[in-house]
Amino acid sequence: MFQWLKARRPGPIGVDLGVRSVKLMQFNGDRSRLLAAARWELPYAERLTPPQRDARLSEAIGRARESQNFRGKEALLCLNAQELFVQNVRVPAVRGEALDKIVRQEAASRLSCEISEAEVRYLEAGEVRQGEAIKQEVILMATTKSSIDRSMAIMEAANLRPLAMDAEPLAVARCYARQYRREDDRVVGTLYVHVGVSNTAVVITRGADVMFVKYIETGGRHLDESVARRLNLKLADAVSMRRYHGERRGDRQDPEISRTVREAIRPVVDRMASDVALCQRYFSVTFRGQKIERFVLSGGEASDEMLDAFQKRLNLPGELGNPFRGYAHASAPGRKSQWDVAAGLALWKPE
Repeated sequence: MFQWLKARRPGPIGVDLGVRSVKLMQFNGDRSRLLAAARWELPYAERLTPPQRDARLSEAIGRARESQNFRGKEALLCLNAQELFVQNVRVPAVRGEALDKIVRQEAASRLSCEISEAEVRYLEAGEVRQGEAIKQEVILMATTKSSIDRSMAIMEAANLRPLAMDAEPLAVARCYARQYRREDDRVVGTLYVHVGVSNTAVVITRGADVMFVKYIETGGRHLDESVARRLNLKLADAVSMRRYHGERRGDRQDPEISRTVREAIRPVVDRMASDVALCQRYFSVTFRGQKIERFVLSGGEASDEMLDAFQKRLNLPGELGNPFRGYAHASAPGRKSQWDVAAGLALWKPE
């Protein structure tokens, strides 16, 4: 009976605040069924002050929430690349308070703000050999307290009750971990590449355990800029052209325009693939014997053409991410892969 009552209570609303849209998603209490998913577009290239943008985001959350049957006010928000410092760090192989102290010392030496103004967290990725010594690889994550306060204020202005703050890369990993739950999947290394507008998050896991995280400073905006330069267009027109090319069915596209767009973005995609390959190599050298066997390309900028280029460069079988796999009759507007962060947030459960 208690489990039945728990299942009827809805899960939290996952809130993904993007550069060009706000996406909300919610599952039922046991995360077995999708209740609602909504996207609200943000005006492109609008020049706003930080307070004005925060107000616009709160308004967009409210409008997206009103457009679907979301339940309750409990919500989860994530920190993105602009708000999050993340780095794999190698430290002495200690545990408990000793490790906490060393990680904070590492953070103090690497952050651009005072350690007293930051919130610091870390994940233990595993022990590694450095020469003759055994070290501990940790994923250091930090943000400023002001960033957390700002995010909380946006949520509260949207009449939501924040349960927790998550990190974007962890939400991506959580989204797909649900799909790989067989016994064999627990030891499989998976490379996730989440391509957003401003940057690309690279996440490597072993089973459900996150072992590597890095942001690459290349994303959809750089693809748009490449199209604009190639075709001598205004950036807004390049954005529209690339979106039209990417979201329409192949038989409804102009072949010449599609070819021109692909040629314009190819150098940027190749550079992204090379940067991801460097992450792949770092992981292979650091965690000797740990193989990456699977590659998932996700995010709002993911495409079949990009998947093909990455598979060739990484020499890995890959697939486009689909957060709705495994949920009967579940769908949402636009590319499925763009919903991974919102889904990962909505799948969060307190420990």
